[in-house]
Amino acid sequence: MTDKTAQFLQKLAPCIERGDLDACVEEAARVAREMGVGAEELLELSGVVFKNKRSDFTYVLALAAVRGLEAEAKADAYYNAGVGAAALPTKIKNAEECYQKAIEANPKLAIAHYNYANLLYRLDRKKEAEDHYQKAIEANPKYEQAHNNYANVLLELDRKKEAEDHFLKATEANPNFAEAQYNYALLLLEFGRKKEAEEHYLKAFEANPKLVIWNIFKSNIRWILLYVITGIIAIYLAYRLLG
Repeated sequence: MTDKTAQFLQKLAPCIERGDLDACVEEAARVAREMGVGAEELLELSGVVFKNKRSDFTYVLALAAVRGLEAEAKADAYYNAGVGAAALPTKIKNAEECYQKAIEANPKLAIAHYNYANLLYRLDRKKEAEDHYQKAIEANPKYEQAHNNYANVLLELDRKKEAEDHFLKATEANPNFAEAQYNYALLLLEFGRKKEAEEHYLKAFEANPKLVIWNIFKSNIRWILLYVITGIIAIYLAYRLLG
């Protein structure tokens, strides 16, 4: 980030803090013109501020950049706006519109299809999510996150054999993708294929021990709480009897 872009963000900040982000898009475009900040700079800056967890700035800057961009760059700007909006509870509808415009500008933008699918899943629109996971995979056949998330949707739709195929493709695309290895192991265990399941549990653990331990803890939390509560009661009763 340059001194100029830092100053630009400082000038834009009061508008952002007021909360009317769509009005801030016009303000951002105006201030950018005055300061000589181009559309490409706005697009790049929208990505920088997202990494700093400022989704509100991301949404505004990306939409301000759109009007000065064409083709794939325009799609990237709409995508960034969608990502920013999706992280803001009051902008979910805007996020969907931005993802749609990103895909319209570049139908092969796999990451836009993927994140739009994630949003549709959050909205409990699983069949629509399936369509965009498929399109993300068509655009990038080795998109491991898309394969993994699509497999999880297929599990919820009770299409387990199809889910297995996508978990497998996710782990083939990235053998160190611990989440996919763990999910695949769970499904293999459900199929009764214990030896294969063990292999994928081990690969998941080697890639990310914390994730595996946390998932095991979450899946057994009821039993763990029961043991803890039973232990506390036993200690209390022993104290009463001995006291």
